[in-house]
Amino acid sequence: INIVDFGSGKGYLTFALYNYLQQQTATQPVVTGVELRSNLVEFCKEIATKAGFDRLDFFEGDVRTYQTEQLDVMIALHACDIATDFAIHTGIRLNASMIMCAPCCHKELRPQLHSPSVLKPMLQFGIHAGQQAEMLTDTLRALLLKAYGYEVKVFEFVSLEHTSKNKMILATKRKDIDQPDVQVLQQIQALKQMYGIEKQTLELLLNDQIAIENVGCKC
Repeated sequence: INIVDFGSGKGYLTFALYNYLQQQTATQPVVTGVELRSNLVEFCKEIATKAGFDRLDFFEGDVRTYQTEQLDVMIALHACDIATDFAIHTGIRLNASMIMCAPCCHKELRPQLHSPSVLKPMLQFGIHAGQQAEMLTDTLRALLLKAYGYEVKVFEFVSLEHTSKNKMILATKRKDIDQPDVQVLQQIQALKQMYGIEKQTLELLLNDQIAIENVGCKC
């Protein structure tokens, strides 16, 4: 099983996951932590060597520069704002069997959000507008995953008493597709139109991917 942890930082999750799977599964896992900061990559590599974790590695770079021939599980824990979109896009691009994201710091849609008339009395309060923008952001992400052949669940995975950033988007690949599901894309457009959303990063990345693939086919 090949697992990639995007934005691995000091590797707390990466090391714990590797150690757990090493003990629990008959097949030895291959786990890679992807991190931008070179000092953390070197630090984690040294610890992995000392621990004898020979199938745990760390890659210096971001999700857009990472490539692999096989990706079974992609993890992104608290990738800030649109970093979650880049992580999800990479999972889809590399045909990951499972994508697990715990999003946080939802900032992209809030400035774009226009209150539908019927919701203006509710969304006049800042905290409600923020919660609505967060829910809309993760709904669009979940629907885009669904459009690209994934079965998606969105749920709380940690008690609120520990952290308010407790939402998990879990996507499992169910089928390979040639084109995204038109019906789901229409649902996305309806939501965007309702709230006045002009752009969402994951959607833009996926649209660029389709454009590149289509050009490749014509060549």
